[in-house]
Amino acid sequence: MATAFFGLPAFDAAEKDEWNSSKLPKKHKTAQLFDMEEPWELTPWIDKSIAQLDAADVKSDKVRIVKLLDWMQPKTREVFHKLEEVTTATNFDNFDKKLKEIFPESVTDKLGSKAGLLRVIRKYKPIRIGERERLHLYNIQFKVEAAKLQTDPVILSNIEVVTMYLLALDPDLVTQVKLRLMMMVQTDPNR
Repeated sequence: MATAFFGLPAFDAAEKDEWNSSKLPKKHKTAQLFDMEEPWELTPWIDKSIAQLDAADVKSDKVRIVKLLDWMQPKTREVFHKLEEVTTATNFDNFDKKLKEIFPESVTDKLGSKAGLLRVIRKYKPIRIGERERLHLYNIQFKVEAAKLQTDPVILSNIEVVTMYLLALDPDLVTQVKLRLMMMVQTDPNR
């Protein structure tokens, strides 16, 4: 019997049609590839991948599993293709569940974490003078993560949030902001 991907039995005719569907994104063109070194991307990646598979009317569990493996970075695929949920390829939901079990913190990140906030800081650091768009994106992502940590149970105080916020800013930018604030206070003490 011929084998297809990862030692699984070859696709039947219907599975081949699903695999080759023109409605699916091509691996290196429009498909988003998952990298296990960025586990916080797991949930959005799975959601987007499932939406693409559904839009292309891919029903076969085997094809769905192999497509998700195909849409992983090579080193990530190498790790995950050995999972029992892949070698049996009988239930996509079990495969989806297994991926989420491997990265539980990334999936249950509704409460947030300091690590998540630090990832945002590292992603944008250093933000220099004149990088308004970058600063705007940082503000949005930082606020989302910080808000998670400031709802019950509160993990960070306001002073800790401000201190962490400044970590991504270049020292020259921080100095510039402080100077402007001092000038505003001197010209209008009611501010």
